[in-house]
Amino acid sequence: MASSEEDGKDTQLEAIFRMHFTDLYQYIYRQVRDVVIAEDLASAVFLKALRWLQQDRSQESVKGWLYATARSTIADYWHEHTQMQLLPLEEAEQMPVLSDESDEQMRPLQARLRTPEDTGEGPITIPADLQAALQQHPAANTLFEKLSYTKKKGFIDRIEQVAGEDARSQRVQQTIEQLEKIHQAHHKP
Repeated sequence: MASSEEDGKDTQLEAIFRMHFTDLYQYIYRQVRDVVIAEDLASAVFLKALRWLQQDRSQESVKGWLYATARSTIADYWHEHTQMQLLPLEEAEQMPVLSDESDEQMRPLQARLRTPEDTGEGPITIPADLQAALQQHPAANTLFEKLSYTKKKGFIDRIEQVAGEDARSQRVQQTIEQLEKIHQAHHKP
């Protein structure tokens, strides 16, 4: 008897996942602007949904519950990963006050910005199979070019982690699909 109840809950979760994943993922992505983090947070929300279903909850309020859970999961993520740099008052007073009128004030700040070369990250090398796939998919290529070093590196690392040509080819295709899905989400009419 317990097995049929578990199967029913699995079926419920699968139906909820299929119905809400794409929209929920896009909502989370718009908040965090990072594909890998958005995937992780969406997975966390659906793990919480599994626990929620195990408490015999009604499916009538599932969409509202998912988004409320996503909001709190995102807030928890930002709370854990945001670090504010506090400056002594004397140092803060010496910081330039920016105005819209002068680029002169921005030059010293821009000079202090770190580039990938400054951090030892260096230029990024895109694997040939990913490069070829990006060239065949202009929307994905456009988005990939705009990504930060770290996000590009994340995509490349996910591809290079798999063993075997078939698995790697599949991972490249998944990457292209993700990039196109995100590009479409940001360019809806």
